[in-house]
Amino acid sequence: PIDWSRVENDTKILVRIDDKDTWTRRYFAKYEYNEIFAWNDGKTSFTANPNQCSPWSQAKLYKE
Repeated sequence: PIDWSRVENDTKILVRIDDKDTWTRRYFAKYEYNEIFAWNDGKTSFTANPNQCSPWSQAKLYKE
């Protein structure tokens, strides 16, 4: 299991809403209230406003 509280901002991750969806590439924004947040529209902390992130129900680290 991943300790999301230790994942660095802008780390590449894959997210989806449920098992039926395909994985979407995003950048990690934060872990708050037991939820994983990713920057919207493929943005990073450099290109997004602080409130431009969304929670996701499933996430995993992207492996290159």
